[in-house]
Amino acid sequence: MAVKTGGFVAEGSISKGVATRGLNATISDYMQDLTPGRDRRKISELEQAAKCPPLASILQFKAMRGSNAFGRYEHPYPYVQQWVRGMLDSLEGETIQTIAGHSTLSAFYGFAPYEPVYGKRDGRWVIVAIHPIPLGRVRMKGYENDPHYLVYNSKNSGDIYLPMKGRFPKAIVLRHGSIDTKSDPHGFPLGDAAVPLVRSWQINMASWTVAGKRQAQGLLVGKADSDKQVVLLDGRGQPLLDASGKQYQVSAVRALHNEMKKLDEDTFLTTDLANQVTWQPWSVDSSYYQMATSTLKKDLLLSQCMPSLTFEEGSSASLGTAGIAEQSRLTIDATVRNSVSGLQDRLLELIGSLLNANFGLTERDGFGRFEIDVESDPNERRAIVGDLSTAAASNIVSPSDPAVFNRVRKILNLPEQTEQEFLRFVQLGATIDQIRYGGGGAIGGGAGEQERADSEGTESAEGEYPPQG
Repeated sequence: MAVKTGGFVAEGSISKGVATRGLNATISDYMQDLTPGRDRRKISELEQAAKCPPLASILQFKAMRGSNAFGRYEHPYPYVQQWVRGMLDSLEGETIQTIAGHSTLSAFYGFAPYEPVYGKRDGRWVIVAIHPIPLGRVRMKGYENDPHYLVYNSKNSGDIYLPMKGRFPKAIVLRHGSIDTKSDPHGFPLGDAAVPLVRSWQINMASWTVAGKRQAQGLLVGKADSDKQVVLLDGRGQPLLDASGKQYQVSAVRALHNEMKKLDEDTFLTTDLANQVTWQPWSVDSSYYQMATSTLKKDLLLSQCMPSLTFEEGSSASLGTAGIAEQSRLTIDATVRNSVSGLQDRLLELIGSLLNANFGLTERDGFGRFEIDVESDPNERRAIVGDLSTAAASNIVSPSDPAVFNRVRKILNLPEQTEQEFLRFVQLGATIDQIRYGGGGAIGGGAGEQERADSEGTESAEGEYPPQG
């Protein structure tokens, strides 16, 4: 059943499309459930661990890097490139950048399933939306390590079978590669290694909190005569009596102990003059907890294939740590792009099927690719400017080359200069050198040449460029 979605006519998503009972029975008879290994942790454990502040920061950081590393679709045919870009930019629900960031979670959970929703726009098939599917409600069916269906457990409709094969699959699954030879369809989850570290971090933080409280409050020591008996009093200060009318009596030590237990709620203590209450500081070694917390944070980073100095001095490019910062950035980008490239490959398969169905294009024509705009990254822009400056200083490229000059201006978000403007700029520099050092300029001579250059520039600007040579 088709459903109306904005300006599109889309096929039903997992909330609408339900496989028939006969199909479900056939699949169940001939295919087996591909369950994760027994040594794997449950999705609920991983989701709970992901809420730990250090680990949550790691996952969020990787997601942001993934969004920036997805790139733009490129195709040699301009009309195809424009059509595909328009389709991806008009996705309903999650944007393609958000999905790219979400795809980095496949490394933590081992896999990340998505449901592409297809529809028609202007008579052509398009991808209307791409929905992330909750991990805790899916399982796979297929043969050994070859899944054919993603089974989604719906509260209202029961099991929904989403085909993973064919030109237009209803489910795509991104998997994180395993370090062994097995090909588990559920991938290799880095979260399994993080769970015990998260538990240790929680225990350490709880102990640190208690130790800090004790150190701030100190230890109260109460002393009383153990041979002395005292009468218990009620709230009005009257002696408590038993059934026979006798007064309740307890040891003075016990009475003082009961009074001092109330100090967690009260800020003062009332006791007999004969009792002694003294304060002693706790001897708490805070350096142990700081070292333990720092070590656990580094281990959490390493468990997610992240450099241990990502959130420390290695994340900056200050003097003395620039080399560490660059190595950290390269390592982070390698781990993130490993996940994002999987999403790009699956999308290119879907885009190829759409280009074939709508325009008749084949693999010989090419289905395009995703190119990353390196200049969108501040670190990359800084590196390019540095490389161009070094190349100009070494005469690998000419400092007076307008292309090099305008490339640097573009990276610095400055408007490009025309050839005539650049010539005036170089001529001005040569004139300043001549005045300053009393010698001939590197380019040009005097005012006559400047006037002649201006005249030629005006003619060229009004008409066509004159022939060179």
